[in-house]
Amino acid sequence: MHEVAEQLEHIQSKKLVEELERFLGFPEIDPHGDPIPNAKGQIKMVQRQTLAQIATGKTCKLVAIKDSSASFLQYALQLGLGLSTQIKIKNRHDFDGSLEIEINGKPSTVSQKFAENVFVV
Repeated sequence: MHEVAEQLEHIQSKKLVEELERFLGFPEIDPHGDPIPNAKGQIKMVQRQTLAQIATGKTCKLVAIKDSSASFLQYALQLGLGLSTQIKIKNRHDFDGSLEIEINGKPSTVSQKFAENVFVV
């Protein structure tokens, strides 16, 4: 699929681009949460923070990831995370910065490194 995307990237057909946008429902973000420019080249920017910056007791929503490596994405999926997933910060450990979080009612503990690679609003 990546090879097809690479080929499509170089096609200059305005009609094809318009039809693909319509078929996909005019997406504003890619699968990693990064903004996609509209037909006029404008990008809708969202003010986001890393999960590590969110205060204990707050609930936030995953909007993007920084680390797109296969191992990171697999770990995020194992935790039950996807775009728009609600995350509640239950506790923060001063010793190592790890976070106790809740995802869909399921408790998990994640490292500070993980929390610095997840963007939320």
